[in-house]
Amino acid sequence: GGGSGGSGGSGGGSYGGNCGGGSDRFGGGNGGGGSYRGSGGRYGGSGGGGGNYGGSYGGEGGDRHAVGSGGGGGGGGGGSPSSQELTGLLRGNGNRRHGVADLLRLFHQHHAAMNEFHLGVLWTNLGYCRNLNVDALEPLLQWTAESLQNMRIDQVRHLVAVATGFSKGKLQGTAARFMAQRLAARVVRELEGSRAHIGPRELTNLTYAFAMAPGIANEEVLRSLVQAALPHAQHFNARDIANMTYSLAKAEIPAPALFDALAEAAVPIAADFNAQDVANTCWAFSSLHAFAWPMFIEFAAVGHRAVREMNAMELASMAWALERQDDERNRLYAQLQSGPNGLSFIRTIARAALCKLNDFTPQGVGMLAMLFKMAPPHFSIDDSMFAELSEGICACINAYMMKGTQLSGYDLANTAWALSVMKVHDAGILNAIESEATKKLDTMEPRHLSMLSLAFARMGFPANLFFRPPRSSARKQSA
Repeated sequence: GGGSGGSGGSGGGSYGGNCGGGSDRFGGGNGGGGSYRGSGGRYGGSGGGGGNYGGSYGGEGGDRHAVGSGGGGGGGGGGSPSSQELTGLLRGNGNRRHGVADLLRLFHQHHAAMNEFHLGVLWTNLGYCRNLNVDALEPLLQWTAESLQNMRIDQVRHLVAVATGFSKGKLQGTAARFMAQRLAARVVRELEGSRAHIGPRELTNLTYAFAMAPGIANEEVLRSLVQAALPHAQHFNARDIANMTYSLAKAEIPAPALFDALAEAAVPIAADFNAQDVANTCWAFSSLHAFAWPMFIEFAAVGHRAVREMNAMELASMAWALERQDDERNRLYAQLQSGPNGLSFIRTIARAALCKLNDFTPQGVGMLAMLFKMAPPHFSIDDSMFAELSEGICACINAYMMKGTQLSGYDLANTAWALSVMKVHDAGILNAIESEATKKLDTMEPRHLSMLSLAFARMGFPANLFFRPPRSSARKQSA
């Protein structure tokens, strides 16, 4: 760097010092001062005005690790960091990631030098930050949106990194929507270019990002991703199949051709699916009414270890998915009934659920009860297992009803539905459900009331709450 630096004060900061020994983490102040670790060093203060990188690269202030008392700062006009050095700054030191304030400071100092790679690193790190403030991020959102329009992107993985970090941040507002639109447009542009290096992992991660970001699920870009994924379906691994199908189901984007191709690809690699992958894949197919019973049969043959490792919600999803997967001709039930694999798979789910009943929510209880549609007389399974599971579920219901836990209308409807599916007429529980539902008649959604009334009717329970006008109606009549 040119010019002579001011005299250094003692002390110094992490990446550059202030005049008189204070610290300024990312750049030097006037005068000499701080080094990389202490005072007096290569990354010292700017002396005569300094450059973007906290001073000169060749001032008189000692080497990078020197620890002395002060040291001459760099001369005026020091340079910007190289691309590699900027990457290092953005990534942080060792295992410690930068916070939002640090990343924004780096952005404001060095955005003019940032390329596609730096943009990806920056947004990746932002994705790990909690409680992002959209107002503080507005300049970055606007700059990223504008950059996405014209920035050269040679590797799609950098675009994936931006999309993933943005999605994790769950940002909303005008600036966030603007960036989401530009991001979607750039992704569609890349897909239309038919680039060979956009493979299953990139397609899956982009789909997940656009499906999960709140309020910006872009149907156009998701359908473009579906079309781009179709030729690659046979190359998807277990994790990619699970994440792609789960993302599309969460965004409620039907993709029959892709789901058929992915179901076919899943059969020979069914043993590679872990607990979460099996549960998410089965839930996704059943959620979108994509019938794939050969894949389910293969999971039944090889998925016992995965089922034993499932948590309560994953087990509930499996029970619900199996029931929903059956079509009007009972093809899945018939296949499961015809061989030992199907029967043992249902037993494995039931046993695993018995061990985790205390972890089930009311929603999970309602989903788990779907397993009883595969109980006798539908299947020739020993009644004792289902009797034990039924008893356990009733104990679980009793526990959360007696706790006085604040149950929603949906929770009450799920609980009643579970009892009706299990054909359990427990007057104590049903009376408690009726009592709680009576308090919520004015606020319960019609679909939950419908579900609750159907459950009571199936059990022949004379629920008086359906013969009482809601409180709002009663007030009107008395007036």
